[in-house]
Amino acid sequence: MVWKSWGRRLLLSAVVLLCSGAAGAAAAGDVSLSLTTAPPRISTSASAVFAFRAVQSSGWTCGDCAITCKLDGERRSDCGGNGNGTEVVTFAGLKDGNHTFAACATPRSGSGSSAGPTCATYAWDVDTVPPTATVAVESAFTAAPNVSVLVSLSEPCPGGGGFTCNATYCDLIVYGPGRVEPSTLEAVVPGLRYSVAVSPSPDVDYGRMILVMRRGFCTDVAGHRFRRSSNSSFTLRFDKRSDSMNITASIPEKLLQIQGAMRVVEATNDDRELRIYMSFAEPVMNSSAEVLAALTVTGAVLTPTNRSTLGNRRFGYVVNKISSTAVVTVACDTSSVISRQGTPVYSSQPLTFLYDTRRPSVKLATSTVRTSSHTIPVLIKFEKPVFNFTSSAVQLSGGKLLRLLRTQLRTWLGIPICHQTASK
Repeated sequence: MVWKSWGRRLLLSAVVLLCSGAAGAAAAGDVSLSLTTAPPRISTSASAVFAFRAVQSSGWTCGDCAITCKLDGERRSDCGGNGNGTEVVTFAGLKDGNHTFAACATPRSGSGSSAGPTCATYAWDVDTVPPTATVAVESAFTAAPNVSVLVSLSEPCPGGGGFTCNATYCDLIVYGPGRVEPSTLEAVVPGLRYSVAVSPSPDVDYGRMILVMRRGFCTDVAGHRFRRSSNSSFTLRFDKRSDSMNITASIPEKLLQIQGAMRVVEATNDDRELRIYMSFAEPVMNSSAEVLAALTVTGAVLTPTNRSTLGNRRFGYVVNKISSTAVVTVACDTSSVISRQGTPVYSSQPLTFLYDTRRPSVKLATSTVRTSSHTIPVLIKFEKPVFNFTSSAVQLSGGKLLRLLRTQLRTWLGIPICHQTASK
């Protein structure tokens, strides 16, 4: 809202004469209107004071003139004519931007003059906001040897030399393991937008740089000194290391000797909370759905868990639609997975596990059905490999188990001291 008032004021010794046609007195017939007080052409104040007087050709003030005033697009209103021809008008609450003030004096009827209104206009700019700047980089993470930084000033700021960046000093300051490359400075829009490169230290593999504008390095045409804002700094993280990934599952691991070699086998018969996890050493740019699209799965179907990804470091998937017996393999094509800093992601080994809900059948056999020996070797042969089979799973009647030996992947040899038949 613009607030205005008017009243009498003594004349200043310096008289500002502004008119609607040309410099000098604004005259129509025998009356001229002159402004004696006005704000500067570029003002830092949201208020403005105008003083003016209407003068007849004889040099006397026009005490019988009707005076009206108008600011910008508002309607004219009475603002004087109190008998001595000298008036003061005050405006407050002006918005930033261009404004135009106009005052007109018209001889009242009966004064003997048939002249029309005499007007004086004055245009000025209000600027109450100091200049600031925005520092922007295309990505907050990088692995590149140098990164282009865009500095955008809110308005021209020529005082003090404007934005400067040379080998001696730069108005863009870098805190951290990096520096500005002054030779790359480019005026995208002269006086308003500049591009300059910053480069991380070649001796540091990862870290962060804080880019911030220098305090008060320039002034605008209104005289305001540059002031930092929340956008006048930018944190740039860099990481030159390659990213890696690992595929894991919530499945127990078993250590087995297969064909003379010890191997780790993942197997389960429990489909509750059966999940696959994709873990990355560094965050990636991909979403959970995009990582899923990069997976190749045989023997099952995966669906996202929709849980926390720990900042895009870990993605979980539930294993669905799996048959009663299946060998499930999960592999990832990392060519479509992009790390946060843009470095490649190295693929891990595929994950393979056995899912089997069928109970294995077992057969018991001895070398003879009749014997006089107190020890009777019993061959225990399972239909398929089993885990966690111990002597506690063997029940004997009329004797006791001396020892239990594993002979093959699916075969065990029990040596009980008895003359009875062992049963499972």
